[in-house]
Amino acid sequence: MNKYSKKAYFVVANGTEVTEYLATKDVLLRAGINPIQIGNGFDYVQYRNDDYYDFKADDCDVLIFPGGRGTEYTKFYATHDPLKSEVFKVLENGGVVAAICAAPSILGELGLLKGKKYTCFPGYSKDEFGGERVEEPVVTDGNIITARSMYYSCDFALAIVEKLLGKVKRDEIEKQIKGL
Repeated sequence: MNKYSKKAYFVVANGTEVTEYLATKDVLLRAGINPIQIGNGFDYVQYRNDDYYDFKADDCDVLIFPGGRGTEYTKFYATHDPLKSEVFKVLENGGVVAAICAAPSILGELGLLKGKKYTCFPGYSKDEFGGERVEEPVVTDGNIITARSMYYSCDFALAIVEKLLGKVKRDEIEKQIKGL
């Protein structure tokens, strides 16, 4: 039996905010969610150097976009086919798309924030996104999860855990990481 119940794919590039990636990855691992990195990134963290265009949505439970300077690179790949089509397939298959800090702007560029409440780092929201930017640390609206900044990385990850595995699992993991 596989020890992981779900799969989380992280789309990264050189300049991706390391804390947003590593904190989220750690929380997901604790919950039994397999973190898989796609793209190329990080000068000082070991990474899996898959081509962005090899990603297939078929076995993806959540597709995660960490923010940081790498957002402009991941935005380029995410807004062009074939990766763009796969992002939409994740949602069509009932999966979740999540983004933190500057990366919700990627979801906005894809039109995924239309009619949704979302949050992001100040300055990365546009009226053209068609959603409602709210001043909350983490926002879940349907199968879209967004977080405002690196400071909320663990809360962001806990929202993903809750969406994929339920509130009981979220509470269990939250107690672990808070030392309660």
